[in-house]
Parts: sequence; structure tokens; C-alpha cells
Amino acid sequence: MKTNVESDEHNTIETKVDTIEESLLPESKSIWKVPLFKAKSLNTILLCLPVFINGFCSSMYGPTLPQLARNCGVSSDDIGWIFAARASVLFTALIVGYVLDHYKKKEARLCELCSKTIITIGLIFMSFSTFMIPWISSLVLITLNNAVLAIGQNMTGLAGNVSLVWIWKDRVDPAMQLYYACYGLGSILAPLAYSAVDSVLFAMYGQTKEIEPGIFDKKLTVTVTFIGLGILGTITTILCLFIRFRNIIEYNLTQEAAVELKDIPLDVVDVDPIEDNSEQVVVVPEQSSDLEKIKVDQNKKERIRNVLITIITGLALMIYVAAEYGFGSLLYLYVVDKKRLTDEKSGAIMNSAFWFFFTVGRVIAIPTSLFLSGAQMLIIAMIGGFLSSTALVFLKNSIVCVWIFSILFGLSLSSQYPTTITLPRTYMGVVMSGSMTSIVVLAGQIGAVLGPFLITQSTKISNNDDSFIYTVFGASAVASILYIVLLVFFKRTKTA
Repeated sequence: MKTNVESDEHNTIETKVDTIEESLLPESKSIWKVPLFKAKSLNTILLCLPVFINGFCSSMYGPTLPQLARNCGVSSDDIGWIFAARASVLFTALIVGYVLDHYKKKEARLCELCSKTIITIGLIFMSFSTFMIPWISSLVLITLNNAVLAIGQNMTGLAGNVSLVWIWKDRVDPAMQLYYACYGLGSILAPLAYSAVDSVLFAMYGQTKEIEPGIFDKKLTVTVTFIGLGILGTITTILCLFIRFRNIIEYNLTQEAAVELKDIPLDVVDVDPIEDNSEQVVVVPEQSSDLEKIKVDQNKKERIRNVLITIITGLALMIYVAAEYGFGSLLYLYVVDKKRLTDEKSGAIMNSAFWFFFTVGRVIAIPTSLFLSGAQMLIIAMIGGFLSSTALVFLKNSIVCVWIFSILFGLSLSSQYPTTITLPRTYMGVVMSGSMTSIVVLAGQIGAVLGPFLITQSTKISNNDDSFIYTVFGASAVASILYIVLLVFFKRTKTA
């Protein structure tokens, strides 16, 4: 005798999921226990604070680099070695990714504790290193100090990135755009803060010693600015102790488990009613050796595809970040110290304008991501980045044109990083683990190292100040080619 498995079983599962969801949404109004969406939003805001400090630290090197070179008694080209210090600590991104992946398989409390611990330690490293920067007078020591800063940036950046994916799952795009918009906001405020501190000190103490025509000693300005940044990092460290998303992870895991139960295929099997008056239904999963072989082959192809996607995505991100970080970090040095196209104050404003419109682009990308796909946003960004960098090559001697196309370049670059991070999942159908994410993020950090370092060294070797523009243009072109490869050859398939 055969009987069908009743559909009420699935309804029972859904009812249990709803009950669990309600149990995970406590009634308390405190920051620790609020409804699910509010809890996600609060944790997203707290996770955005460290990346704001990260952007502040990254952009602060732009206006302070000439004075740091003078503090260490080296040229502005040689001080570029401090960016190479990041290369020696890039492995920390892989370690963080592995640790986060490991604890993801544990209970939600450990996931939260792991993420919060990594972010807190990273912020402590960042705060300590920024406190130390103005007191260092050795190229070797400031390079080592920058390595400590880079470790902190790696830890906070990757832990925050993975935590957002844990919290929002497939709906992470707007949150990720906001996350990196906060990085851009920090990058905007850094040159402005430096300029504001310099103006206040000028009003209090007058002009400092003139080192060269139009170039003044800024040691006090650099000292006050970095001490203030260290204090800001310390405050952020305290605020991040309030991160709490274990209930969110528990709810997400419950949903995933319910979906897996619903998707299990069932066969109708024989029931013997003699031994028991009630009907007995035995659930037996479908089994087929042919299907198993096909599944193994598909899994193998899928793994190869995922590896290729991870590698190409990482390379594209690395080259893109090299252009972004190199341009944003060294634009001030190029227009003020190298080309002498403008004075120090205007150079700082121009640097801030680049990061301002970079951040405006990321803010615009938050609602835009609700209407355009990641691929569409990436295509628009590629076209804008390539055209604006091409214009900079041909119009580099005009300060007006450098102003205009620097702004357009910043707008074009703005959404590429968060879009690239989510592209494998949203466009190619690849579920990114913590380890895969750490590889892609690591590639981006390598780009952050290579961008400023290669630009400063190519300028020194070629004795051509315009190497800055040529390197940025080349990076934009190569990154665009890699993105086109991803969009054309790795589009999501029915089996992906």
C-alpha cells in the first residue's frame, strides 16, 4: 500500500520558522534587543565606524606626506616606501578570513565575539600607530609603524565586510555600498581636517618657516592632526564594543535550515497498516548512481569556475584599487610638489574634492543598487573611469581640467569596490565564503600597496612627474579589460 506525504508537514515547518523568528525578536527597546531590521541597521552603523577611520587614515597621507619626508630626512619619492610596508602584513587578511570562516560554523555567540574581537584589536593597532607617526624621524621606523597601521586596517576592513554578509545575506548590496561610502567619507574629511588644523594654527602662531618658495614647515600641523586621529580611533574602539548581532545570525541560520528541509525530495514508500493502526510514513531520499555521477561532475566544474572567478575578480580589484588608492593618496603631491600647478591650500581642497565626489558616488550607489544590477553599475563605472583617466593624460597641464576630471574620476571609481565584492554572488551565482572574500579583499589590499609605491618609484626611475597620470590610466584600462572578461564569460547559468 502507498500513501503520499501530506503537505501539512511543510506547513508545520513554516509555522515553526515563524515561531522561531518571533522568539528572536525580543520586545525590549534597548540597543541589545530590538526588532530584526532595527538590529541589522544598528549593527551596520557600528560596523561602518571602523571603515570610516580606515578611510581617514588612508587619505591623511596625501597632505602630510611631504612633511613626513622632511621629518625623516628623505625625499618625497623615498617616503613612498612606507606604502610597501603594507605588503609585509597582507597575510593577515587571509588569517582573518580563515578565522571568520572557522567560527561561522560554530554558534552565533562565537561568530559575534570573533568579529568584535578582531575589529577591536584592529582599531587599537590603528589608534596606536597614528599616535606615533608625528614623533618618528626614521624612514625604517615609520615604515614599520605603517605596517602596524596596515594590520589594523586589514583586520577591521575584512571583519566588517564579512560581518555585513552574515547580517544581510543576499540583501547585502545597499549595506555594502553604505559601508564603503563611509570609507570615502573618512577620505574626504582627512585633507579637510588637515587644512582646518593648519588654518587654526596659522591664526594662533602665524606662518611657519619657509623651506622652499611657497613650501612651509608643517611639523606642528602634522603632529596635532595625527594625535586627533588617534583620539578619534580610541573613541571608535569604545563604540564598537556595542556590536551585537548573534540573534540575527541565529535567525538567518534558522531560515537556511528551513529552506534545506523544504528542498529535500521525498519518495512515496510502502506502509504496513497491520502493525500499527495509524499510518506510518517513511521518508526516503531519492537515490540514483547516474544522478550522483552527474552531480560530482557538476561540482567539479563549479569548483573550477569558482576558482577562476575568484582569481579574475581579485586581479580586477587589485588593479582598480591601485588606481584609486594611488590617485587619492598622491594627487596632492602631484599638483603641489611635483607639477606646482597650485598652492598647498588649493591642493588640499582638490584632494578633498576627489574624495568628496568619490563618497557622493557611493552614497548615490546605495539607492541606485535597488534599481540597477551590479553588472549595469559596473559598466557605467568602467566607461566613466576610462574616459576621465584618458582626459587626464591629454589635459594634465591644465589645473582646471585636472580639477574637473579628477572629480569625474572619483565619481566613476566610487561604486566599483563594493560592486566587485558582491558581483560573484549577484551576477555569477557564486556564494562567497569568508576565505574567498578574504582572497579578493587581499588582492585589493595588494593594489593599495602597489598603487602609491609603483607611482612614486616610476616617477623616481623615469624622472618624469607625469608617470603619476600614465600609471593611473594604465591601471584603469587593464582593470576594465578584466571586468569585461568577468561580465562576458562568467555570467550566471541555470546550474550556477
